[in-house]
Amino acid sequence: MVDWGLSASNAALVQSAWHLGYLVSLFGVGFIADRVGPRRVFLACCVLTALSALLFAAGARDLLRASLLYALTGLCAGGCYSPGLQLLAMNAAPARRGRGGAVPNAP
Repeated sequence: MVDWGLSASNAALVQSAWHLGYLVSLFGVGFIADRVGPRRVFLACCVLTALSALLFAAGARDLLRASLLYALTGLCAGGCYSPGLQLLAMNAAPARRGRGGAVPNAP
């Protein structure tokens, strides 16, 4: 905030841009994962998230660029969520879903 001279509301705008990008991605990426496969989409979005985070670190110098680049990072990060859930569901028996780190023989 100090380096860019941002007010609290401008800093909140940058953070909100990330959430907006994240939410937008949730609407479409599930359909893409159904067509292409969740593994490919998850891997691609993870790589894109890392690259967009690096791009944010290298290119965000003011409010506008920070907001746009952070929205891109949120968009890519949100692309990991739906396919990640699909992968978890595919790799867990229905009776074990939702039990996280539960002990296998626990009642």
